[in-house]
Amino acid sequence: MLITGDLVNAGGIDEYQQLRTLLERLALRWYPLVGNHDDRANLQRVFGERAELVGDGFVQYAFDADELRVIALDTFDPGSGAGRLCASRFVWLEAQLDACRESPC
Repeated sequence: MLITGDLVNAGGIDEYQQLRTLLERLALRWYPLVGNHDDRANLQRVFGERAELVGDGFVQYAFDADELRVIALDTFDPGSGAGRLCASRFVWLEAQLDACRESPC
């Protein structure tokens, strides 16, 4: 299950802890993606053991779902209601797309 943000209302640690409690009840694999009201650092603090949520400073990752490659791109821009695709995120996205040229993405 891909859960697109906003994951919580205001990005507080307590909100992410409540979200974690709810998500841990699920019997399926879930993947969160930040929205414009989330707080990337607080999300990573609460879900720090999830490898896909930590790394290069962004919450972005790719995974296979049967024949489909899913790319979760972090366009979060703190303090803005709009998304942002900076140079490093664009490079990451381009590499992900290059890696799956022969399969649906």
